[in-house]
Amino acid sequence: MFKFIICYFLVLFSDMKAEQSEFKLDGRAGLRRGVYFQEKKVSYGNFAADKFHRLQVSVGLSIVVSNYRECVINCVENPTCSSLNVASSPNSEGNLRCELLNEDRYSASPGKLISSQEYHHYSIKTPCSSFPCQNNATCVPSYDENSYRCNCKPGYTGKYCETDISVCSMASDPCLNGGTCVAEALGHPLCNCRPGYGGNLCQTVNGRRLLIRIMNTYVTVSSCNKLTRDIFLSCRHQ
Repeated sequence: MFKFIICYFLVLFSDMKAEQSEFKLDGRAGLRRGVYFQEKKVSYGNFAADKFHRLQVSVGLSIVVSNYRECVINCVENPTCSSLNVASSPNSEGNLRCELLNEDRYSASPGKLISSQEYHHYSIKTPCSSFPCQNNATCVPSYDENSYRCNCKPGYTGKYCETDISVCSMASDPCLNGGTCVAEALGHPLCNCRPGYGGNLCQTVNGRRLLIRIMNTYVTVSSCNKLTRDIFLSCRHQ
């Protein structure tokens, strides 16, 4: 696992004249675009720096800047920018390559933030930096409100996706005839059956045709594989 060198700083600028009104301040919200402060329209962003790392995702806009602050300011001005990569050292003309990204390290697929001697990565400060979402959920930041939400993987729920709602975790065991629920595929249980039983729910006996009794009426079927527990009331040999 990488050990990231993270620095926080905030840039503030007014009326698109960033070079004349740039400050380093402390702020709680990760990003504000076009808000009014003391009768002036200002924008600011609070960024975390991952030195010598690059987020390897599609680049929204690639530009050349004179310094890294100019790259950060371009991100704040761009409504679709969520993070950026900036060259770690200038080119022969003294400029830096700046990549504006529409994703950040929290929404990108795992493993996309890689070590790089050529770039530094800057992402907007967010509570997602503490990785609060569980069970491989995706953290979606709300920069203006300094908050987030977790997009859960199938089978999980809760604020942090901490609650398992898969079929196998339910109080009522879905497996029949003494079978054990061991896995789940597309929301359906997969059961480990006792000898002599088969099917996803262990509802078949030695693969023979069965009689299903529903509301005191027997229905002959060749297989119970497609039946759910709700209608599988009882089976017996034909």
